[in-house]
Order: sequence, then structure tokens, then C-alpha cells
Amino acid sequence: MDYYFGPHVNIDELRMNPPLGSDSNYRYSLEIPFKFRPTDKPVAYVIMKNPSNAGKLQDGLVKSDLTVNKVCTYFYVRRFSKVIILNLASLYATRLSSYSHSSIFELVSPESDICANDDEINTQLSQYREGIDIIAVGWGGKNEVKGSKFDYDQRIIQVINIINRYTDEIYMFPSNLTYPIHPAHKNGWNEWQDLVRI
Repeated sequence: MDYYFGPHVNIDELRMNPPLGSDSNYRYSLEIPFKFRPTDKPVAYVIMKNPSNAGKLQDGLVKSDLTVNKVCTYFYVRRFSKVIILNLASLYATRLSSYSHSSIFELVSPESDICANDDEINTQLSQYREGIDIIAVGWGGKNEVKGSKFDYDQRIIQVINIINRYTDEIYMFPSNLTYPIHPAHKNGWNEWQDLVRI
């Protein structure tokens, strides 16, 4: 099923790295501003597992995906100005199991620029405003990521260490699963439940 951004998203101001329309197989960040919101309103930095389809062009339209749409709705109704999506791994893949790899570390950034994803996480989070913005994580379990759970957990630790350079306030959607497993996709981001601090 194809998903597109809702009418509350300001498509004209959508920002990506690499830029919208590039033919890259990687996406390091996706900035999704909402219509009619002052720029000084809170920003939600949401770190998920990897890009699926959001930010790709299809027939002249910018695609989204189910999770990104749910995250956008979640923060839109809470009066945020925009959402910035970041990821543990930057490879575009709707099903990671169909992509040849032996560890999540092979999915983080291209071999030609192995620091690209972490550099972008740092660049984006350097704009975080304590007491105004929020950093939320929703990368889910290892699921279709090949290789060891140890590698997956190590990647999570790396990203948490980056976040901790800017704040120790990290939030997640409520879950009965133990940390560092966080809900994603249809298991989370319901409008009526508030995030909890981890």
C-alpha cells in the first residue's frame, strides 16, 4: 500500500539529507514541518530503525509510510512545529531481510561515507532546545535485521551516546517490552497515549 503525507504537512518545506529527488539509497534525515505553525514551537526529533519509503518521489508526489504518518499525526495534535526523523540505520529498505547484510553496521551508512548517518544525527540534535523540544526513540526490536542481537544492541548504545551529548531526557511510546526495545509501526504512536521518559 502506498502512503503519502497528510494535509497538515507542509510539503513545500520538506527537507531531506540527501536532498529530495536524489537517487541515493540512503536517507540520513527527514524534516517534516507542519502548516501554520510558528517555527519557535517545539520540534520532535524521532529516531527510528531505518527509512522505508518516506521521502521518495513517485509520480511527482512525495511518499510517506505508515509509521511516519502516525508519528506526524501524534506530534501535530500536540502542537509541535515539525518532526525530524532520524534512524539507527540509513539504508532505504521496506523489508531489511531482503537486503544482503550480516550486521546492522552494514546498513548504518554507505561504505563511501561511514560516518554520514552519525554526523547527521549530531548535526540535527545540536539544534535541540532543552525544555522546548523532545527526543523520542521508536526503533523497535531487531526483527528483520540480520546478524547478532549484540550488534543491534551495540548500535542502539552508540546512538544513545550521541543523544546523551545533548540531553539525558529521552522518551518512548509506552511499552511492556523491556528497554532497549521500543514500539514502532502499528504497535505505537497512538494519539491518546503520552510518551514516557526512559
